[in-house]
Amino acid sequence: MRLARGLLLHDSVWVRFLALWVGVAAAFVIAWVVSCAWLPEGMLRGIFPGSRLAGGATTERTFVAEWLRIAGVNLASAGLVTGVASLVETEGGFSLGYLVPLWNALLYGAFLGTNSFAIPIPQGRMAPSFVVFGRSGIYEITAYVLLAVSLRGLARYRILGHWWSFRQQLVRIEPPGLRRQEWLGVVLALALLLAANAREALQAMQLT
Repeated sequence: MRLARGLLLHDSVWVRFLALWVGVAAAFVIAWVVSCAWLPEGMLRGIFPGSRLAGGATTERTFVAEWLRIAGVNLASAGLVTGVASLVETEGGFSLGYLVPLWNALLYGAFLGTNSFAIPIPQGRMAPSFVVFGRSGIYEITAYVLLAVSLRGLARYRILGHWWSFRQQLVRIEPPGLRRQEWLGVVLALALLLAANAREALQAMQLT
């Protein structure tokens, strides 16, 4: 735990990225295996508002329109949430923005294992394999990870006290701000997210 904490709070954004990505990837694989083995197919379809915001099983008439719609949903639901969550950190210095890619990874793993996408995979639920690198989701999550670790310097509030305690206090702190490497991380994260969204839009239009 001490090693993990040191890596996640490292001064280098790239070290933080690798550390968080490994943890998020592990959570993704676990969710994928568990959902594929024990959860009914399609059980999560339509439950989460993100699917409805993205238009459900329908697609736009053109690739550009579909890409812009998917990108808009991702930037609003994950990008904006990451930015807002990054304004708060725990007493130990962990940004709440780190929780966003973790949640998305767990959800994506469960969706793959149950085939709960708005536009289902024609072959049915996907068993854990390296085929996932041919889909866009894994690259979207990678972009969320890079964005979360790059925005850590935005923290303006700190939660004092343990999460299981009812005596927590929110105090204002001076944000350290973003350095050049972190701004670069933000730009790369957004570029990767838009590229992954373009791939997702192309795959969606091919399925429909």
